[in-house]
Amino acid sequence: MKLETGNPSLACEPAGSEDGAGATTKNRGRGRPILMHAPAVLDKIRQLGRRREGLFRVHHTHPGLYARARRQFGSWAAAVAAAGMDYGSSVSAARQRSVRGRRRRRRYRTEVIALQQGSDASS
Repeated sequence: MKLETGNPSLACEPAGSEDGAGATTKNRGRGRPILMHAPAVLDKIRQLGRRREGLFRVHHTHPGLYARARRQFGSWAAAVAAAGMDYGSSVSAARQRSVRGRRRRRRYRTEVIALQQGSDASS
């Protein structure tokens, strides 16, 4: 069905109408087109979860993926759960690594301070 206007060069097909072959054209909907579909997001989360560092700091290292997952699944935790991974254990492992790193840095600082104080006393 063509819309009739006063000028024949301005006639246009309305969205979702039948084309010449009788098939209806499909409307995409409002908003931006989906750049990465849900299965691709889940595959990428699984891939990142297999890394040594896991999903720790993904919001810094892969901000686009993090934002896309939150938009599609409501939260990062829901996206990780949809990917079939245990979010609680990945957070727990990240916290343990963080604590170990802080302890190591604290021990190093105290050793450096002790060495500096020892060298100052001997001078």
